[in-house]
Amino acid sequence: MRGGREQSKKAPAHYLQLLRCAVWAHADTERMQRGSVVIVTIVYQKEAGMLVNLLELEPFSA
Repeated sequence: MRGGREQSKKAPAHYLQLLRCAVWAHADTERMQRGSVVIVTIVYQKEAGMLVNLLELEPFSA
């Protein structure tokens, strides 16, 4: 199944969206506490422990 193999190379889009929402909420909380915008980097892994992707969120304005 080609589709299955391609899907296994990266996390599903909805999973990435959930990660982004969680990080943005965390970054916004940190900004309110520290008075500055933080850069958050997430590394998420497959069950096998292999690196899937590195997601960096640059400073943003609310």
